[in-house]
Amino acid sequence: MSIVIVALPGAPELSEEVKKADAECDQRIIEHVKKEFAEQPDVDTAAIVHAIAVGDVDLQGLPPGGGIHTKYVNIYVWFGIQKCT
Repeated sequence: MSIVIVALPGAPELSEEVKKADAECDQRIIEHVKKEFAEQPDVDTAAIVHAIAVGDVDLQGLPPGGGIHTKYVNIYVWFGIQKCT
C-alpha cells in the first residue's frame, strides 16, 4: 500500500486562534485526567474517554467532527505520564 501526500503552497494554515483554542482544550483534558487519576488510581483511559463522550464530564471546546475521540492519543500519553510519576 502506498500513500501519496501532496502539499500545495496555497493550502490554508491554522490560525493562531485555533491553535490557542486547541491548547486550552488540551489543558482542560490534562486537568481532568489528573483529577480522575488522583480520585481513582486504577481508572483507565477508556473509562475517561467514555465519561467525556457520553456527557458525564462537560469539557468545552472539543474539536468538531471527532470530539473527545480525536484526543484519545493525547489522553493515553498523559495517562501514561501520570502512572509513571
